[in-house]
Amino acid sequence: MIRQTGHIADNVDLIRQGIAVLAVVGPDAYRGEGGTDAASPIGAHFRHVLDHYLAFLDGLSTGVLNYDVRQRDSLVERDTAAAARAAEDIVVRMEKIPDLQLSQSIRVSANVIEDGKSVVDWSGSTVQRELMYLLSHTVHHYAIIRLLATQAGVELDADFGVAPSTIAHRRLHEACAPSAG
Repeated sequence: MIRQTGHIADNVDLIRQGIAVLAVVGPDAYRGEGGTDAASPIGAHFRHVLDHYLAFLDGLSTGVLNYDVRQRDSLVERDTAAAARAAEDIVVRMEKIPDLQLSQSIRVSANVIEDGKSVVDWSGSTVQRELMYLLSHTVHHYAIIRLLATQAGVELDADFGVAPSTIAHRRLHEACAPSAG
C-alpha cells in the first residue's frame, strides 16, 4: 500500500465528502431545478471540482498541467450517479500517487488574454503545491454547494465546505475549552 501524506489524504477525504453529499441531494437540487435561483447549480460546481482533479491527474502523466482544458462532462453535471462514479474513479487514481511524486516539478499553464489574443502563460510548480491548490479550490466550491443545498432545503454535514485547517482549529479549541458544569 502507498502511504498517503496529508495533502493526498485531505483531497481524497474532500472528494469522499462530495460523494456523501451526492447521496442526500436530490436530482432536482443537483440540477438546480425546483426553486433555486442559482446560475450554476450544485451539479455544475461538483462537475467543475471533478474537472480540476482530472486535469491534475492527467497532468501528472505528462508533467504539464492546464486547468483550463477540462472535460466538462454534462452527464456528471446532471446525474448524481454519474458524478459519484466519476468521483470514485478519481479517488482510486489519487490513492495511487506515491509520496515520492509530491516533490516532482510540474509545469502549469493557463490560457490568458493579452492584447485581445489568447496566450498560454506558464509557471513552475510541484505536485504537492497543486494538491494544496486543489484542496483550497474544492473547499471554495463546496462552500458554494453548501449554500445552494441550504437554499434547496437540504441539510449537509456541519464540516462540509469548511477547510480541514478550520475544522482542526475548531476541534482543538473545543477540546481545550473548559466544560460547563
